[in-house]
Amino acid sequence: MVMKTEGQNLIKIENLYDTVAREYAEAFSGELEKKPKDQEILYRFSQEIGNRRPVWDFGWVLVKPRNI
Repeated sequence: MVMKTEGQNLIKIENLYDTVAREYAEAFSGELEKKPKDQEILYRFSQEIGNRRPVWDFGWVLVKPRNI
């Protein structure tokens, strides 16, 4: 059974996500090792949050402003 939501095939979406996630992991593996300040920020954040609640990382996308 293929689940669909509002005309979208969830299996296709999951497969695409898995493909992109693998490529992303290969391209950026070890990236944090070159960024000691980012390491410090993440360490402080993890100490602040601890085991109190889950943390969700939605990432970010840089969008170029467009003239309308």
